[in-house]
Amino acid sequence: MNKTILCEGWRFQKLPGVSPDLRALPEDGYQRVSLPHTWYTDEDPYRGMTAYRHTLETDPEWKNAFLKFDGADQHAWIYINDCLVGEHRGA
Repeated sequence: MNKTILCEGWRFQKLPGVSPDLRALPEDGYQRVSLPHTWYTDEDPYRGMTAYRHTLETDPEWKNAFLKFDGADQHAWIYINDCLVGEHRGA
């Protein structure tokens, strides 16, 4: 089994409102980050929704793929190609 670590190349954005259409967010609103990442600071104690995006090129020879997230704070939804594939509640 091949293993690819996806800590680099993420895009991050704080989201206004509660349930935005992530496809409608402008690409220039994201900042580049590496994981692990936190947006909370003493100067900016933001507590709203955020979005992380990552593009993964897959090998046509892959028969199966498994994504493992070691940490997601509070409530996370995982989408692949605009399809909800997973959800996590709790820190």
